[in-house]
Amino acid sequence: MSCQVYPYTDEVIDRLTAYAQNIPPSPASYALVHPEVHVPLGLLPIKITQFSRCDPGTRHPKHYHWSIFVPTSPIPGIGHYYELDGDAQPYHVRSIIDDYNARRGLERGSHTVGYVLPIMLPYLEAHFALVPVDNLNRSRNSQNWVCDALQGLNHPHMFAVGMTLEKLVTQMTIVSAAWDARNVK
Repeated sequence: MSCQVYPYTDEVIDRLTAYAQNIPPSPASYALVHPEVHVPLGLLPIKITQFSRCDPGTRHPKHYHWSIFVPTSPIPGIGHYYELDGDAQPYHVRSIIDDYNARRGLERGSHTVGYVLPIMLPYLEAHFALVPVDNLNRSRNSQNWVCDALQGLNHPHMFAVGMTLEKLVTQMTIVSAAWDARNVK
């Protein structure tokens, strides 16, 4: 597994820090299984974003694809995405840096689960690059990988709430229902 760390120049860190200083407070929770994490001023939110997928043969919905998303711009949808890539095994970890996700028209809501200090983004990327991808177990998917990737983020400047896969699935199901009902962003 290779790890390509994004080059964080002083200019990039200054831009991210300035952006983080202007993020409005987290919105009120939807009375979910786990309330959204309130992101301290000056830190970037870590979100789980889900995208719809369809079985190409039957056009029936499949499990949602999950990505970890850290917004890095005031433009909605632009940021760092970390996700499993590949329509069939073997999967691999893909990082999208300061851009839109290719699935952006298929988004089905997101939920804030943590935060990161802008200067800690290279360490967050290194952490995600070290999360194993289990290509031998056909029951594992992007949702399992996201849950595994969020484990162990308990540094004061790089934090995510600890939740089981079952609680995250329940949480994201509620987010999807809210998205359907109100087209929540």
